[in-house]
Amino acid sequence: MSNLILYGIIGAFSAVIVGMITQRRNAQLAPLIAEKLRASADGLTVPQLQEALAMKGFSARGKVIMALGEMANTGHVDTIDAPAGTPQLEKINVIRYRMRT
Repeated sequence: MSNLILYGIIGAFSAVIVGMITQRRNAQLAPLIAEKLRASADGLTVPQLQEALAMKGFSARGKVIMALGEMANTGHVDTIDAPAGTPQLEKINVIRYRMRT
């Protein structure tokens, strides 16, 4: 029984640490994203942001999406939805983000 409690504590502690590291990385990426979005009049898609930030790969895409999500939740970024009829798997390439004015 005590091993289960110990494993639970270790798991919870690890989850908190991972969350803190992710927030710190998002905070470092957010100003770079904001700079690129301010320079664009009609907003950018995630692939365009990746290219502008010179970030390649799926891991980089996830980091950009996480930072954008946090910026959208705090009200710094507006999301321009994909047009109706866009296939679900293509929406990530069509949804645009721009800085709120």
